[in-house]
Amino acid sequence: EYFSNVMPLSSGKFKFAIPSLTHIKRLIKNYNQSFMPSVGEVVTANSKKFHNPRREPYFYGKSWLLIHYLVKKRKKTLNLIVSHLSQGKKLNYIKLFGPEKKLEKKLKEYLWYLFARSGDFYFFRGLQHFKHNNYDKAFRDFTKAITKNTYHIPARHYRGIIHYSRGKY
Repeated sequence: EYFSNVMPLSSGKFKFAIPSLTHIKRLIKNYNQSFMPSVGEVVTANSKKFHNPRREPYFYGKSWLLIHYLVKKRKKTLNLIVSHLSQGKKLNYIKLFGPEKKLEKKLKEYLWYLFARSGDFYFFRGLQHFKHNNYDKAFRDFTKAITKNTYHIPARHYRGIIHYSRGKY
């Protein structure tokens, strides 16, 4: 999924690895809940555990966060993992990542970094203004969300609705 979040930019050019707003929101909202899998559970889960209907979205989100973190912040570790897996070697997660609590802390910090860059704070505030028909404030917040994250599709959508309602199309 890392490479499936794509935005076309111009003729033949694309932006890959756009952070998933769905995963970011789900993880931010539930990170400290008991049903959220630890990173250790994520990397060792068998298919049955990973695809448990009640916990699958959290396993999926946490594994997405781990891959995103590795690609963006720990490429050497990711390359080592790929090398070991392609050679059929077992992985020593403690050797790769250090203590689980340390990696968990790094993932949580990275998640908040992604949230800050996502524009969601301004989007959700703008959505509240929009629901209360305060379109000027909503428009400003949607614009701020797009300034933070030029690929924030929902903010673009609501700005379009406001433009349309004002006859600017």
